Amino acid sequence: MARRSRQSLGRTQQGNLSFAKLQVELFGDFETYIGSSRRASVGKSATLSKPTIRLLIRRACREIRNHRSLRMRAAKRLDGPISLQVVFLSVQKIRRLNREFRGRDYATDILAFAPAESTSLGELVICFPVMIRQARQHGHSVQHELYYMLLHGILHLLGYDHERDLKEARRMFKIQDDCWNEFR
Repeated sequence: MARRSRQSLGRTQQGNLSFAKLQVELFGDFETYIGSSRRASVGKSATLSKPTIRLLIRRACREIRNHRSLRMRAAKRLDGPISLQVVFLSVQKIRRLNREFRGRDYATDILAFAPAESTSLGELVICFPVMIRQARQHGHSVQHELYYMLLHGILHLLGYDHERDLKEARRMFKIQDDCWNEFR
């Protein structure tokens, strides 16, 4: 998980949703990306709107919170009053962040940044064009791909790192796949 100072990433639109004590903040140029997701939908219909994105985040947090091997770990982070920021960026911007914070010069699907404040779970930065491409490659909707990426990012924010070692990777992907299978 990358660490960085708080900085503006072109936050053009914003929305909030309280879920229990979780405050979700959405940032990015939604209109551009939502239009793309409708055209790119594969299989099941996937209309992505702010309310749909918020519901996916809410469900991902709930599934992770309720996962049998995560109850204690997730409860410590998801039961208190916390916020989660989700930012949608272009290919160019996420590539720059990936290069700057991970030393990898390509556009990735999602980046997770550690919280700057104790009341924050952290920040997820998502690249919609990469997510759309992956949805096509896997033969499912953009909505399903976003949900899978949210699970992945939230697990990173809870301290899991699949790049650290093989055992940690297996454990993280097992939890992610368990939660994913509940959604499908």
